[in-house]
Formats: sequence, C-alpha cells, structure tokens
Amino acid sequence: MLKHIRNLTLYTSFLVLVFVIVQTQSISSAKSLSALDGSPSQESVTGSSSQENVTDLPPQERTTEAPPLESTPSTVVSDPQGTAELELNGNLLTIHISLTGLAPNSTHPAHIHSGSCEQHPEGPILYPLPNITADEQGNAMLDTTLTNFQLPDQPISLNVHNGPTLDTDEQKMVIACGDISFTGTHATVSLGQTSN
Repeated sequence: MLKHIRNLTLYTSFLVLVFVIVQTQSISSAKSLSALDGSPSQESVTGSSSQENVTDLPPQERTTEAPPLESTPSTVVSDPQGTAELELNGNLLTIHISLTGLAPNSTHPAHIHSGSCEQHPEGPILYPLPNITADEQGNAMLDTTLTNFQLPDQPISLNVHNGPTLDTDEQKMVIACGDISFTGTHATVSLGQTSN
C-alpha cells in the first residue's frame, strides 16, 4: 500500500512538473514573439486588474485580431439619374444608357422588367442587360443590343439595381427605373429613383 502511495505521489509530481514546464515555455514563447514584433512583453503590460493579459490565456484563446465590428445595414449611397435611348429594328433592340450619380466604381445589374416602375413588387425580368459599371466619378454608359426582342402587350420598364449582384434584398433594390413607351420604333426613357 505504501509503495502504491509513493508511486501515486511520484506520478502527481511528474504531472505538476510537466505543467510548470509547459506554462514556462508558453510565457517564454510569448516574450520571444513580443520581442520580435515590438509588442510589449508580459512584464511591461500594465493596466487595471480587470484586464486580462493575452499570455494568461490558453494558446487556443490567444489572438492578435481586433474583435469583429457590429455590422450595420448599408444603404444606397447613390442618387442615379439618366436616360436610356431604345431603337427597335425588327427583332433587334439597340439600347444606350447614360447614368450619373452612381457610387464611384460600383456595379449594377440592369434588366427590362414587365410592369411599370410604380408596380411593387416589380414584375419578372423579361430581358437581362449587361451590368452597368460606374467610373471614378459615378458616371456610367452602356451600349447593348438585344436580339429576338418581342415588344409585349403589357407595360415594361428598365430597372437598374443596387448590386453588385442580386443575392440579397438590398442588392435587388431598384435604384433607378424608367417606364418604356415606344413612339414608332424609338423610346426615350428617363431614369431615376422611384417612390418604391
């Protein structure tokens, strides 16, 4: 029995020794790292007793990263205005869009939708257009041609979305819209914000 207690005492002493060595190496490593990167060592860190030194934390909880900032919903930072000139030639529709007031260097999906700009929610996409990309001043132009265009019987509109994709409701938000109404084979569309 005495031999068993002695073995248990030796085993416990061994575990305590291993623990002390690991802790000492952790502190030495932290001091070495702080000496390399110029950050203060554990001895030079001062503060109130409610603060916790990074080196007092277990290795898996140590970090040099700042805590994440709380996210706030972003808003549209542009007030786009412009025009679209549409020319119909048989089943070819040539479109020239000119916009100002976009966020600099921003990208915006654009489409021809069924329904008017005042319709909420907007009608389905009839014809997708190439993305509109603003320059450093927030100006953008797009020239494109749609083939196999069929003028529908219902109202249609040209929508420019917040973008840069249509993955979220905020990105899908229409930031400029204009109702398309042809006079013969031509339509001039005023693009701007809607009440929706």
